[in-house]
Amino acid sequence: MASLHGCLFQGAYLATYILLCESVPPSLRAFVGTCDELLWSFGIMVLPLIAYFITDWRTIALRLLPESVHWLASRGRLREAENVLQRAECLSNRCRRDPGVPLRTCTRQTVS
Repeated sequence: MASLHGCLFQGAYLATYILLCESVPPSLRAFVGTCDELLWSFGIMVLPLIAYFITDWRTIALRLLPESVHWLASRGRLREAENVLQRAECLSNRCRRDPGVPLRTCTRQTVS
């Protein structure tokens, strides 16, 4: 199973690398490719340090990642779901949401 994972990961990384290099002009492809590899190398070197100091992955998840919008909305916590959406929109520079428009709850509809 580990061999299959290794092959699939390499394929996914290669596709990402090709898309990254194709998104810049030919004169910058070597620079962008080198930066991509350097960032991977840096991440691989820093990851053991992070794992040493933060032994519980929940510590990272609870502090950095918000709850799922779908999960919050399905439990009736619409205000929190709205806050998560607004924060995501502002982080992506797309603050178009009108704060006066309420978030609609998800309802399951049966198909007859």
